Amino acid sequence: MDSTLRLKLYDSFTNLVYSIILADGVVEEAEKKLFFDLLKLHPNASNPEWKFDYKSAKEASMMEVYKETIDVCKKIGKNEEITKLVNILEEISKVSKSADEDDESLVESFLENFKSKL
Repeated sequence: MDSTLRLKLYDSFTNLVYSIILADGVVEEAEKKLFFDLLKLHPNASNPEWKFDYKSAKEASMMEVYKETIDVCKKIGKNEEITKLVNILEEISKVSKSADEDDESLVESFLENFKSKL
């Protein structure tokens, strides 16, 4: 996979997961752990100058990030890396103790849409 496209994949997934975690206003410890695990997988994680842009991620709408993530996944197509990221997204939805319906429907919609595109 092209390195630029791989970077976009991780950027969009981290932004999507971050948006989902923040949506209900309650960040569970398990959600936080999964998010930091995802950040460790980011292609720039070993670069000491790189850091996740929390401010930009927080300002982006969840639907914008969702659409961006779907677009990047469509460009790449099915592969192991995307499957790993989708599994993290599924884990985030499972550990959310608040069971926010908007979070759940967004994750379910993303996963259904994503899987139907491959």
